Amino acid sequence: MFFVIPVNLRNHWQMIVLNVTEQIVHYYCSLRQHDFVVLSSLLSLVELSGKHIGCTSWRVETHDGAPMQTNAFDCGPF
Repeated sequence: MFFVIPVNLRNHWQMIVLNVTEQIVHYYCSLRQHDFVVLSSLLSLVELSGKHIGCTSWRVETHDGAPMQTNAFDCGPF
């Protein structure tokens, strides 16, 4: 099961995909500006919620190999 969570932070779109089956948090940012405050807050929420279904240990993967945005004005949801 997957959950796709779009995040707009300071007018920049990022995407988080939760893979519940494998307990992986995939984090995508086209500017490579990983906002670990947002990520750690979401991870805390996921771990707290996951206790109810037996998912307590999550791995975070950042996808720096994904296409990179070359400017700061034409971003949108991937």
